[in-house]
Amino acid sequence: MLAGGFGLEHSNSAVARRFFRFGRSYWSGATARRAWLLTLGLLAATLTLVAFVVLINQWMAYFFNAIEVRDAPAIRAGLGLIVFLGAAAAIFYGLATWLKQSLQIGWRECLTLKLLDLWVDLGSSHRVEALGQSVDQPEFRIAEDVRMSVDSLVDFAASLTNAGISAAAFIAVLWTVGGAISIPPGSGIEIPGYMVWLALLYAFVLSGGIGMLGRPLVHASERKNAAEASLRSDMVQLGQIPVDVSLHHGDESERARVFRDVELLFGRWRKIVFYQSRIAVIINANTTFMPIVPLLAAAPKYLSGEMPLGAVIQLSAAFVQAQFAFNWFFDNYIRIADWLANTMRVVKLLDALEASAPPRGEP
Repeated sequence: MLAGGFGLEHSNSAVARRFFRFGRSYWSGATARRAWLLTLGLLAATLTLVAFVVLINQWMAYFFNAIEVRDAPAIRAGLGLIVFLGAAAAIFYGLATWLKQSLQIGWRECLTLKLLDLWVDLGSSHRVEALGQSVDQPEFRIAEDVRMSVDSLVDFAASLTNAGISAAAFIAVLWTVGGAISIPPGSGIEIPGYMVWLALLYAFVLSGGIGMLGRPLVHASERKNAAEASLRSDMVQLGQIPVDVSLHHGDESERARVFRDVELLFGRWRKIVFYQSRIAVIINANTTFMPIVPLLAAAPKYLSGEMPLGAVIQLSAAFVQAQFAFNWFFDNYIRIADWLANTMRVVKLLDALEASAPPRGEP
């Protein structure tokens, strides 16, 4: 059993909890003030960006209603308004990008220094290797796996916050602008907020399909990363064989192991490509049909004169934005799988370093 209460096998939830306990130190101590300023600034910028998206959605109703009635002054005013809204949104997007990347760099620096302190305290790598754990290439884990874990997690947090706020905002648009519909039209059962229920049903069907097809991807990605690490490690060992031994083929076992690693790695890559291709089929179909579904759903009310053209366009855009929010998890399914694989490697290194740390007072 390693430090922190983990064995050789880490569940996804255990990996996440372990990493969060390790990483939360950035928001305390000497780095706390800057960390909280960046975090709250990013939250404020995200809220502002969502507000601009909602304003642009409302602009669509105004502009296309003006087109429908051929109101030239309103059209000109709408063009000026969208230039202002677009420019302001672009500025806040740039600010949010700076805040997010600054947060990623600061957090990554904090965790890298903490792991380096543990690593340097060991004096050499033999203590980690003596644990008998699969902790290959600790230098790569500190330099690259920490970066990928931190950068992806900040991306997830920012985009998930955006998705949650957007979902609430555009559900309100779908409910109020879409109103109720009768099925069949005229004298059937009235469904209030029918565009909201359609958006939820569409997201449920899409998410379920991606979930079933993408479930094996997390383990496949982890296995691929392990194969890459094994290949790098065996190549380093092969490169350390003396030249005279290598020339006389004195260590065929090392050479054969490297070629087996290559075969294993690319076999696992092919599995990932297969899983990703299955998901890509649904994602591509969704890209085609997502903006069409709300137009078809709003068409009966438009044709009957109950809904103006601007409301139809506004609903279509709101439906798309709501889908982006509802499908956040499945849009990020592949990246989450990669994040878990990279974080697993960081957590195993952290466990090994803490378990192999010399007792207090040992020189």
